[in-house]
Amino acid sequence: MGTATRSPLDEEDLLIEILLRLPPLPSSLPRASLVCKLWRRIISDRSFLRRFRDHNHRRPPLLGLFFHRRKGVRFVPTLEPPDRIPATRFCLPHTHEDGWFFCGCHRGLALLYSILHRQAVVWEPLTGNQRSVAFPPGFNNIEDAAVLCSSPEGDCKSASFIIVLVRSTTTHAVASVYDSESNAWGDTISTPVSATGGICCMKPSTLAGNGLYWLLVGGNILEFDLQKLSLAEIEKPAALKWYDYSNIQVVRTEDGSLGLATLSGFSMLLWEMKADSDGFLGWVLQKTIQLDKVLSLEGTDEDCIVIWGYTEDSNMIFVSAEPDIFMIQLDTVQFKSLSRSFYITRYYPYSSFFPTDISL
Repeated sequence: MGTATRSPLDEEDLLIEILLRLPPLPSSLPRASLVCKLWRRIISDRSFLRRFRDHNHRRPPLLGLFFHRRKGVRFVPTLEPPDRIPATRFCLPHTHEDGWFFCGCHRGLALLYSILHRQAVVWEPLTGNQRSVAFPPGFNNIEDAAVLCSSPEGDCKSASFIIVLVRSTTTHAVASVYDSESNAWGDTISTPVSATGGICCMKPSTLAGNGLYWLLVGGNILEFDLQKLSLAEIEKPAALKWYDYSNIQVVRTEDGSLGLATLSGFSMLLWEMKADSDGFLGWVLQKTIQLDKVLSLEGTDEDCIVIWGYTEDSNMIFVSAEPDIFMIQLDTVQFKSLSRSFYITRYYPYSSFFPTDISL
């Protein structure tokens, strides 16, 4: 009698390695867990889930967009079924109360703040968990803020977080950092800035390398170094002759460093901050994307092209060309058109791993 052939999927160690390489989409692990009892046992194991996050921590899926409307904040999913997360999944804290502002998402967390109440709220949209943090002394007013996981893997389901508040005077930019582990604010940090108009509130912060970056009115960039806990001003490229918040966006380059996307007519120019042979940092043009060759822009005036937002997790930029909105992946220049039947003032892309214990 012949011996039965053993499938590679019968080898549990090999099976685990295969399952770890499933795409990090909301439906991947729940659907795989339905195959058989063995698969379900592996996928339900905490050590496997931790390894799955570690394997994919640099590429959490873009679940959708939060954006401001005249009557509050709304969520629009960007994935197709069966991965599509319905907008009804999220119930924003304080969304219908006056004086509360939604100011961005990083690594699965979102942040709201109220100048009136002198308080920030860290919110985890997928679980509904939230935590309130009072502003530090001296911060009666802020211009923007950001929340980040303390864990480099960005596993905010189990890690602590930090909040960075920023504001400006006529001569200086000022920041303060809250650490959830110590439940305390650090010392006030400041640096001189040339832009007296402050931080551009239309563009949320971008995370690149060890820095958080905000666009300043005038086109320069405010850098907050997360390791040194310091602020610095970075000049925009000299070739950028004119400035409007709609034609410039701080981005992250392919190697994770600071980059910039600028618009000139139908051309999108991608810049990278690099050191020359003498060690001096400067802007280097890396790539030009002809939007009219990539997108369906027939009949569109080049003055109507606007950059609305960006997500560093998938290196995706959001461009409107009336009446359309496009998501453009900067590495591959692949794009997707989004429906637009509403007025939008700010985009907040939301990327996160969907918990396997929550059903779709």
